[in-house]
Amino acid sequence: MRLELLGQGVGDIKDVVGPLEKLARLNPETSEYGILLAQAKERTGDREGAAQAYRSILASKPGDVKALQGLVNLLLGAAAPGSCDRTVARYAEGCSGAESSKTGKC
Repeated sequence: MRLELLGQGVGDIKDVVGPLEKLARLNPETSEYGILLAQAKERTGDREGAAQAYRSILASKPGDVKALQGLVNLLLGAAAPGSCDRTVARYAEGCSGAESSKTGKC
């Protein structure tokens, strides 16, 4: 919610990047913090930082659909469709059927 308000011009998005980095680092099991961090970095123009935030989530949770979707959208926005194909394929390979049935992800 706060990120949405910042996106509408209420405050500065750069002000939330530091706190989100800390939340994502201290709570790696909660991917929402990393996703918010990636979104904030993207909105501030730090596309590489945003991609790294998404990749960090996907390194520990390859089946995290929201992180994968965010990374693919970021790459599509950067006009890198070949990267999208490779990214989806790489994380899809890491998500086995057994994991998918247990977690409901992938």
